[in-house]
Amino acid sequence: MKRIVFIIMAIILSAFLFSCASGRNNHQAPGSDASMGVIPRGWFVMGSDSGELNERPEHEVSLDTFRLDRYEVSAGKFAEFLNANGNPDNKYFTQGTYSTIMVVTYTNAGEETKAALNPQKYVPRQGAEKYPANNVSWVGADSYCRWLGKRLPTEAEWEKAARGVDADSGIYPWGDSLPDPLKARYGQKLQERGLQVMVPVDSLPSGESPYGMFNMAGNVREWVADWYRQNYSDFCDPGGDEYNSSAAELLDIDQPDPKSDAAADIPPNYNSKGPVIGSFKVVRGGAWSDAEEPLLRSTIRYWLDPLERYVNVGFRCAD
Repeated sequence: MKRIVFIIMAIILSAFLFSCASGRNNHQAPGSDASMGVIPRGWFVMGSDSGELNERPEHEVSLDTFRLDRYEVSAGKFAEFLNANGNPDNKYFTQGTYSTIMVVTYTNAGEETKAALNPQKYVPRQGAEKYPANNVSWVGADSYCRWLGKRLPTEAEWEKAARGVDADSGIYPWGDSLPDPLKARYGQKLQERGLQVMVPVDSLPSGESPYGMFNMAGNVREWVADWYRQNYSDFCDPGGDEYNSSAAELLDIDQPDPKSDAAADIPPNYNSKGPVIGSFKVVRGGAWSDAEEPLLRSTIRYWLDPLERYVNVGFRCAD
């Protein structure tokens, strides 16, 4: 009898230990509530004095608590958005040979009703449902996040989530060790591998950032909310009304107040949202197309017109 009780207790204990171990290593599927990580309020070191001009100066920034998607937005998720909202004037997305989403039309005899309501349907390419959505403009990324009641992260939020709280957290999201295929998707050639240059958005857990974010170095670069400036001290001059007026006219928006909070501190120290206006939006992170390891650093910055879209650019949302 004692032997039977002992065996039963051993089985229960083993099951308990297994469930605990599984819980520590289980990454929730993209789209679930747990697919957002919490980044607590506090200071972190942003930028790099040893990087390129637009990564300078290194400075401290304080951010309020926010949440960020642990995964890049997948092709499957963005296709749902396009099917629900359409693609007015093709501003959100463009289909290409290597886009992870494609446009199909209803042709079967039993689908005339669907075709009358919406002649086009957006679907992930076969096998690419969990690959990152690409060929998405900043306008499309921003609209998707708003559709979910979220927003694009600010540049400061993106970098804190990628690198941790200070400059000693590491050059890359996972630390100072050089990138390798288990940590990041990079050094790929599109003509040779097609869509296989990318990996599913929940792949490569060895490359997680200190806050548990996946693929913040490699896979695709990511749109953020901020307008671009050449470096962190290069904000619109409060007296630069001529620049503000021309930019506002180009973008067909009201001219912002040049004395707004965004330009109060140079470089900004509290909940930075970037310049109040600009011509380009910031893109952060490395991509599958980067052949050199330094291009995967957490401080690397790029800029694109908000209506441009590329096969190596995607996004994730914050709230």
